[in-house]
This record gives sequence, structure tokens and C-alpha cells, in this order.
Amino acid sequence: MIVLGDAAAPGSRSLLRIFSIVYTTAGACGPALGGFIADQLHWSLIFWLNVPLGLIALLITSTILRRLPRNERPHRLDVIGAS
Repeated sequence: MIVLGDAAAPGSRSLLRIFSIVYTTAGACGPALGGFIADQLHWSLIFWLNVPLGLIALLITSTILRRLPRNERPHRLDVIGAS
């Protein structure tokens, strides 16, 4: 959500609504799909599916974040406040 909030312009926040719909649908259908895969195929396949999906998510996220403008500001670490 943070990456989408940074990547989407304030005028195109409807993208966040679409993401919310996809996230809700995945939360509702994911357990049923996982149960089907574990029952019909093999339980370890669920974990192996996470490898390519995670790599795709990493690729997409890193690509989007590289395109965003960076605002570099000098800052000092507040050591006293951190302890």
C-alpha cells in the first residue's frame, strides 16, 4: 500500500481502490485455493509457488520505486532520543 501510495498520483487514487478489491478477493479465495492445492496436488507446492510470485513482486516493486523522484535531505541521527 505504501508503494502504491507513493507511485500513484493524488488524482489517480482509484488505483488504491482496485488494489483493495484484489486484496480482499485474494484473502477470501486464497485459503480455498490453498486447500485445493494441498488436497489434490501436494502441500509443498503451496510454498514453491511463493518463490516465483515473490520474485515477480520484487521485480515490479523495485522497478516502480526506481522511477520515483528522490528528495535527499541531510539529517542527523538523534542518538540521545533513540536510547
